[in-house]
Amino acid sequence: MKQATFASLAWGGKKKTARRELFLTEMNQVVPWAELCAVIAPYYPRGENGRPPKGLERMLRIYFTRQWYGLSDPDMSQTRKGNPWHFGMKIHTGTDVDSGLVHTVKVTTASVHDKKAMPDLLHGEERAVFGDKGYVSDEDKRAARANGIFWGVLDKAEPKKKLSTGQVKRNRQLSSVRAKVEHPFRVLERQFGYVKYATRA
Repeated sequence: MKQATFASLAWGGKKKTARRELFLTEMNQVVPWAELCAVIAPYYPRGENGRPPKGLERMLRIYFTRQWYGLSDPDMSQTRKGNPWHFGMKIHTGTDVDSGLVHTVKVTTASVHDKKAMPDLLHGEERAVFGDKGYVSDEDKRAARANGIFWGVLDKAEPKKKLSTGQVKRNRQLSSVRAKVEHPFRVLERQFGYVKYATRA
């Protein structure tokens, strides 16, 4: 156990409790989680075949939270990335290329194409725009160049036609810059435990 310091004790009492945190604390006191889990446990998957399921109490809490805050499955959709299908929502982020800080976040259903979210990720003072192949758009490229903005979206191969050596080299260079947008997703995966989820956008 980490020993508390005078500083931590002094500031600990000054933290303002958010209404949501207060509400969840109250619900934690009145909802009989153990009793509910005992009722559901005999019917809950045990993971004997395939990937082990998430913990019963965790999933139960998620379900209750969705009900309390009005979240529902119609807010989500499915999409295919490569061969696998994914169900849920997408997080699109606009990240500053110099600092690596996220300046804009947009959440959509999984079926919304990345290109449609791009206008909402720009703050209007860009000198360069970077993105993966999902943001390919000749119209956006022409508009960016007409406004003196460097277009750093990766080139995408056409059907039955490979990228040239120059395009492959350019994509590799752009990817080293674009990789900064992946760092916040690493935080979601590693620190918040979403490693098995498709958090990339």
